[in-house]
Amino acid sequence: MPRLYGPGNFTEDPYSQVVSPHGIPVDDLVAVLQKEIRRSHIGNAVLAAYEMFTTSADVAEHLWRRLRLIAVEDVGMGLPLGPVLIDVLHRNFNATPGGDWMMACHAVRLLASAPKDRTSSDTPTGSPRRSLSEKRWPRSRTTPTACTPAPVRSWGAV
Repeated sequence: MPRLYGPGNFTEDPYSQVVSPHGIPVDDLVAVLQKEIRRSHIGNAVLAAYEMFTTSADVAEHLWRRLRLIAVEDVGMGLPLGPVLIDVLHRNFNATPGGDWMMACHAVRLLASAPKDRTSSDTPTGSPRRSLSEKRWPRSRTTPTACTPAPVRSWGAV
């Protein structure tokens, strides 16, 4: 039997069929969470996170995965220790049976109120899948193509 890699052969997001206690699809909540954090709308981001938290333990774990991603992708160097802080808050969340909403709320508020810097998610090639050899950087004739040291003049010749 061949070994299978990655998720199964489904065509939809696994969270597209799950709804929150108020009937909101979880995949919509994820989109709202990320957009509201990106726009620094703290109140709406907290509401989306709370809906995810109250839906199920699996969706609450998905919330934390998204927060880790948002800390790097959307906040980035606006809060350099963001990923570390999210990890510590997640550990504290897991230390309480059933999770501690206060930790999740603090994580969302921290990311939403942080300055945003999306340069970590921007790549110079426009696509993270393109190899480094395929970069389309303009080269001038004076730019060396190899990493060779420049010739050094001796001080006696000056």
